[in-house]
Amino acid sequence: MYPWLARIATNQAFSLFRSRRRKPETPLEPLVEAGRQWSADGDPADETAEREHRAQLQAALAELKPEHQAVLVLRAVQDLSYEEIAQALRVPVGTVMSRLSRARAELKSRLLSKTGEQP
Repeated sequence: MYPWLARIATNQAFSLFRSRRRKPETPLEPLVEAGRQWSADGDPADETAEREHRAQLQAALAELKPEHQAVLVLRAVQDLSYEEIAQALRVPVGTVMSRLSRARAELKSRLLSKTGEQP
């Protein structure tokens, strides 16, 4: 049952990535921020930097190939093992490992180019 559910989740992720490319989402964060009061211990500069970092990460992730996005999301967000990812995507474990390595390198490269930092 697990591989079946994992495949459904993977297909949904692919569909989400495709739809975001066609029609970008309207972010709700500005509306939420406008209604929220600053907390006593929260630093507005830190919160702004964190929000910008998240936006850069999402933009860089959206630029990756769908198969690279899938392995990164399944590994980093879903915290699945290589074997579980291989079952969900129906590819060999070695393919998962190579895609994950390439996806991480590509994501790092894209993030560095967006932030203007040197490796």
